Amino acid sequence: MVIIASLGDMVDKYKAARENRLLEQKIIAKMLAEENQLKLDIIKYLKDGNISACGGKLAIAKLVVTNEPTCENMNALYLHILATGEFELLYRRINPASIKERWDRGVSVPGITFYPVESLSISKIN
Repeated sequence: MVIIASLGDMVDKYKAARENRLLEQKIIAKMLAEENQLKLDIIKYLKDGNISACGGKLAIAKLVVTNEPTCENMNALYLHILATGEFELLYRRINPASIKERWDRGVSVPGITFYPVESLSISKIN
């Protein structure tokens, strides 16, 4: 554990650590964007050239196509789930923003409770 002279020093150290992390995140985001663009370019060249794989000196890239499900008609899906009881077709999570919106209007949603979440607000002095 780091020994800090005062709570004020701890706040300043926290702010500096946060700023360093945010700076690193910007660098990583830039690297990730470059990586993703290269990936898209490789996929485009493979598809345009009707090529299934291509290699360099360090790696081989293969175009892999899989079929992923998407819902085009939520009403039909909901009716199916209600008729069959296959609730595992859906994720079991709530939309916090929608529930908070209703709560702010005085509408409660059955089965929902609220719990406190602690956070820290840091503002620059100057």
